[in-house]
Amino acid sequence: MIWIMKLALWLSSLSAPWLIEPRAAENHLPLAAAILSRDADAINAWHQLNPHQKNQEEGPSAVAFTGEHGVFPAWRDTKQAEPGSIAIHIIEGSIMKYDSSFDYGIETLQHHFRQAEENDNIAGHFFKFYTPGGSTAGLKDFADEIKASKKPTVGFAEDMCCSAGYWLLSSCDHTFANNTTCVLGSIGTLQSLRDYSEYFAQQGIKHITVTATKSTDKTKITDEAVKGNFGPLRERLLDPLNEVFHTAVKENRPGISDKVFTADVFVGEIAMEHGLVDTIGTQSQAIQKLREMISEGKNNDQQTQHQFKLKIG
Repeated sequence: MIWIMKLALWLSSLSAPWLIEPRAAENHLPLAAAILSRDADAINAWHQLNPHQKNQEEGPSAVAFTGEHGVFPAWRDTKQAEPGSIAIHIIEGSIMKYDSSFDYGIETLQHHFRQAEENDNIAGHFFKFYTPGGSTAGLKDFADEIKASKKPTVGFAEDMCCSAGYWLLSSCDHTFANNTTCVLGSIGTLQSLRDYSEYFAQQGIKHITVTATKSTDKTKITDEAVKGNFGPLRERLLDPLNEVFHTAVKENRPGISDKVFTADVFVGEIAMEHGLVDTIGTQSQAIQKLREMISEGKNNDQQTQHQFKLKIG
């Protein structure tokens, strides 16, 4: 079944380092446990909660906005967009490279973004985030494309935008938090490992790994981590990835406080004081800001980006 294949893709993504708010990462453990224990009822319950399937050819998970007519009905083909439309890209849930039964993956979101970027009728991009973060797979390329967009971009964090999600948010020309309870930050990297050796032993399964003669370091960092020696994993994988993440955020948001780089989270006005967002305001106000940027031109807005903080309302 398609959803079983998607769950397999989801599990494969767990082997990669994640940029995610740790408490959110723990929410995935029941599903992983259900799959490992072959608990079909539990797996089906997860699927029933998220039965929708997505198709890359459907176009942006968006609606088109026009200045004179307000909100247009949902549209699935960028060719239907009227001149002056804004592409709305919705990024929610745990971010992964491929689609799941739950949410769009980076690959599809990037495809939608490129469609809108190439359409002359679309004047700007509006990114709406509600995410704790997710996998590093495909993330940097997408963040770089958002930053390099030839059209104005506004990122709108609704209640939560952390870690991998924040990397994408910070790539936008102007950023909003929806209110003073919005949670932002968690700018850090983690990898969660599980030692299933006792479980497999109870099932009568003996795990054997054989490497090539010269492949002496093939499994070294994970083997050492399972034994409790986390140094090699940090030094060879997590710390280098973390530096790339931090460097990108600092380039995207000059003047951001060093306090945010411990991977802590910050709420509302404190997040804005630390430079995580430019403005606290509603979605309508964020869209209006994007329209102003479209009228003024992308380059003009970039010159003034992050030089002021504003709370609307």
